[in-house]
Amino acid sequence: MACYRFDRVFIALIPVDYDDRFEAAIKSAAGDDLEIIKNEIKSGECVAFSFCGSNYDFKVVLRVEKVADKNELVLVLGAGHGMKYAIKDLLHFAKINKCHTIRTHVKSRGLVKIWESLGFEIKETVLSYGRQIQE
Repeated sequence: MACYRFDRVFIALIPVDYDDRFEAAIKSAAGDDLEIIKNEIKSGECVAFSFCGSNYDFKVVLRVEKVADKNELVLVLGAGHGMKYAIKDLLHFAKINKCHTIRTHVKSRGLVKIWESLGFEIKETVLSYGRQIQE
């Protein structure tokens, strides 16, 4: 377990195994990507964490990617309660782990507003076509 102290508050970022309890906690947030995320964790491409603080309990799936020779922390998935508080501590975690940027993909407009209130900017827009395409 890794514990970090920020402004007299301890946070804990605990690596966890992908098991039935973790899957139940992230299933709704993962949606159709659950199997992809599960395989990325099991292959070691991503790491599953329980991210705990004084006013939140959040499950996250993270990976680090190189972008222009700098580390970028990728929040693959987040689920739990108190996300607004967890994001602030995640920013600190990224900084102490020498990640210059953080990236995530968000479906909920409410979450977009939370990210924007913390200084994040929309860098891309993803569109999908909902009908089955015949081959």
